[in-house]
Amino acid sequence: MAPPPPVPERDRGRRVVVTGGAPAERAHLIGHLDGLDHDVLDAASDEALWTILADGPPDLLLLDGGAAPAEAVVALRAMLPAEVPILVVVDEGAEGVIAEALRCGADDFVQRPLTAGTLPMRLEVVGRLARVQDALRQTQHRLHALATTDELTGLPNPRTFRRRLRGALAQMRRFGIPVVCAAVVCDDHDAIIAQHGHAVGNHVVRELGRLLVANLRDTDLLCREGGGRFLLGLPGATAEGAGVVADRLQQLARITVFRLGDAEVMVTLSVGAAVAGARADAESLRAAAEEALHRARGAGPDGLVVLDAEGGER
Repeated sequence: MAPPPPVPERDRGRRVVVTGGAPAERAHLIGHLDGLDHDVLDAASDEALWTILADGPPDLLLLDGGAAPAEAVVALRAMLPAEVPILVVVDEGAEGVIAEALRCGADDFVQRPLTAGTLPMRLEVVGRLARVQDALRQTQHRLHALATTDELTGLPNPRTFRRRLRGALAQMRRFGIPVVCAAVVCDDHDAIIAQHGHAVGNHVVRELGRLLVANLRDTDLLCREGGGRFLLGLPGATAEGAGVVADRLQQLARITVFRLGDAEVMVTLSVGAAVAGARADAESLRAAAEEALHRARGAGPDGLVVLDAEGGER
């Protein structure tokens, strides 16, 4: 057999699983991959394939389709992550078989008889498509992160918070589970930036975000609203319970020293919380929390006010 043509560096070192067909046919396919610097694994049986997949998904699965590759493709698609390409090898002139295999989830095909360069070329094409799909997925992930999270802290952004708060309020109306929304502000944020600069101010905001996450329940909601301001959603909390949570967060903030370079900063938090009434929506509850925060800050920094469902202080 003539040696295959050189393979681009980006297409080397891939984990390729060869399955289906008789041992001699798989050996023939594996022979076409010799010299391409791939990690080629022979899945001689379903058990062997499961053992290989247990170590992680391959970069490519090469299937000797036989007379009915579509059935094998359906089974493999149920076993493999969607991003793993399946390349089917079929006999020459089997256009109907090829079409059915592609409809069932195969990504590409190659026909016998194989020449020295046919299979490497097809692997390169499938690899190129896989890279494009991977780039698209990464772009989608980045766009989703930009649309749903705060860039500085990695916390959910206000839009995501409002959506989740609406879900918590729906649970309240259906099951009677109380909901509290709290607005939290770092009293010292502007002064820190004025004295130490934005780098230290941003560091303090990031660390405050981590402090809040570490001391809230997994079911609680949290977002950064901007600057040194955060919003909390506390499903299941009463006015009394919200006060306890807020007081604990304030105490933790008081005793924490935020360090960046030569700067050492200590802060206080002001908190305003509001208990949702029976007809509350996300916007009105958020406004009630803001009103509570306004009252809390009216008496100076490190204040705490909790409003009940009727708007009275607790």
